[in-house]
Amino acid sequence: MMKNYKSLIMVGLLMILCTGALLLGNVYAQKSVETAQAASNGQTDAPESLDGGLIQQQDTQLTQIQVSRKIARNCLEKMANKSLLQKDAKDDWGDSSLENFINDVNAGNGAGKAIERICKEAGLNPHTAKVRDLTEEQIVEIDQETYRNSDHPKN
Repeated sequence: MMKNYKSLIMVGLLMILCTGALLLGNVYAQKSVETAQAASNGQTDAPESLDGGLIQQQDTQLTQIQVSRKIARNCLEKMANKSLLQKDAKDDWGDSSLENFINDVNAGNGAGKAIERICKEAGLNPHTAKVRDLTEEQIVEIDQETYRNSDHPKN
């Protein structure tokens, strides 16, 4: 008689564990479907990282100008002493110059021309100036021009 009770208890526990596993699997599957649907609608709740978490989208879409402002602030904060043009940079990394960084972000290659135009308008020498010599608005303009002229997917 005691063996029967132990067997019943074991079967009951096994059923509870299986039910729990099925429920967890269902929750996981539902979350995956919601994530896929949100991604297909252009929404994401996962942070995107550009140079140390530059852009974080949560529940809302950032406009391109907002993205450019975040890029500009990040550049002024983290790349202040970097060269504007890649040919004047000491290294050849993604963030070794403003030109290289903006081109990488926008999947393009027109940042150099935009930088030279902005520097000419501001009376700056693009070969000796550093990122810190530009304003946030100037960097936004460089980023926007590079984005418009790139093959980067646009909404």
